[in-house]
Amino acid sequence: MRSASARVRVQTDHTSWMATSLLLWLCALPLVGLLVLPWFGARVAMIVAAGLLLASVTACYAICAWQVAEPKRGVDDD
Repeated sequence: MRSASARVRVQTDHTSWMATSLLLWLCALPLVGLLVLPWFGARVAMIVAAGLLLASVTACYAICAWQVAEPKRGVDDD
């Protein structure tokens, strides 16, 4: 019987995924500048931008870096 930890593997090459999350954040910055900055000011826009960066990096790490390994059928079936 396999343990639950055997089904989850950490991928070592998540540098490109983190770069993708950085590019996603950079693409969201003009929207923050156009929508948040005029109504709420620079301080709130910086807080929203920092929150978006933190959210994108966290989501990328949670979704992309940890993947559930599918069991291979036909190999070592118990």
